[in-house]
Amino acid sequence: MLAIFTVMLGIGIQWLIWPLAFAIVAREERWLKWYTITGTLMMFVHLYGLHLYPWANQLFEPQIATAIIRSSALPAWIVVLLWTFRRLQRARLDDQPLVNSPTPAAEKSG
Repeated sequence: MLAIFTVMLGIGIQWLIWPLAFAIVAREERWLKWYTITGTLMMFVHLYGLHLYPWANQLFEPQIATAIIRSSALPAWIVVLLWTFRRLQRARLDDQPLVNSPTPAAEKSG
């Protein structure tokens, strides 16, 4: 899923929710936090700069407003890119599973 987000062009705000479920299942709290922060920034700029109250088009020329809206996706994309590389690196180099499974209490003690 992360690899798809890494190479996909034109990510919209409706796609922001998809990685959250996978991050929760994989117990990726660190990446979930950063993705949530950057995704919220992107959603805020898109919703309040383009959809709900189009201030970007009122304050700036159309080319600059478009650049602001499009560049608001970069922080979330960078987080997804780094997250993808880290997961692939962990899977390849450390030979760890991509999903962190909980360890039963019986296995911990014995």
